[in-house]
Amino acid sequence: IYTNLNTLSLHDALPIFRTFINLIKVDGKIDDREIELLENLMDKFELDSNDKIELISEINSKNKINIDYSILKGNSQEILYLLIDLVAIAKADGEVHITEKLFIKEVAKSLDFDLNDLNLLFES
Repeated sequence: IYTNLNTLSLHDALPIFRTFINLIKVDGKIDDREIELLENLMDKFELDSNDKIELISEINSKNKINIDYSILKGNSQEILYLLIDLVAIAKADGEVHITEKLFIKEVAKSLDFDLNDLNLLFES
């Protein structure tokens, strides 16, 4: 995982976690490997158990979580890291579902990330 969550406050990191959760849910199948990646990320950020429980419960919700990406706007390095992590999570179950790819493209567009560069991330 590349996203440098340790430089973010909990308030700013939660949208990143919720972006990962939206991606995990988007194809309608929640794979154990995706959950394991998310849990490793939560451990890396040293979330307390209440925050972990809240985030895990959001995985079971059918609703897409609305995300405010303004904390990342203009931070090209963190945007790149987020997208690298999203691609890694999408690949965690061995296949990138079309809905996962479309979701990641939507995130990239909202962050003004070049879609040609994004395609390179998918190919790597």
